[in-house]
Amino acid sequence: MLLFAVLFFTLMIDAGLFDPLSNAMIRFVKGVPLKVMLATVILSAGVFMGILSGTGMGDAIATSMTTIIPASWGKFWCLIVAFISAPGTVFLSNDAFYFGVLPLLAETGKAYGFTPIQLGFASLMGQAFHLLSPLVPFIYVLLRLTDVDMGQWQRKSALWAIGIFVIYIAVGDLFGLMPLVLI
Repeated sequence: MLLFAVLFFTLMIDAGLFDPLSNAMIRFVKGVPLKVMLATVILSAGVFMGILSGTGMGDAIATSMTTIIPASWGKFWCLIVAFISAPGTVFLSNDAFYFGVLPLLAETGKAYGFTPIQLGFASLMGQAFHLLSPLVPFIYVLLRLTDVDMGQWQRKSALWAIGIFVIYIAVGDLFGLMPLVLI
């Protein structure tokens, strides 16, 4: 699949089929480098989301995740969904995760006795890490304006995200919105 993608995009670029899109984007942002970078990120995220949802890759990712986890861990499914949502919302767009992956995780969770509300709430726990994602366009603007490296920012922010994630889980369990263990 990767080889096909590399060959496909190499041929498309060599044939000049992306030139009209690139030129229109540069005209739209009036040649300002920061705006070009932001527009490129938005366009790339849209293409990535389209590939994930259009090819069924999102469904395949969710199916793989649900088959890896042993059935005996079913009583911890909300907690598992919370932990899956952290990398899920970092490496996938929100649309790809919530519309592609979460429905399959929710179906599995219903089989274990969890409600869709509990699983939906558990899936929101990963939002603590979402701003670390390279798919969030305004982060590039912020980093450019502050002259901070993306890797440096992610390392420092990850510590805060872990703390926020733990607080989210504790509050969800305390208020009964996301039971850590289904009894």
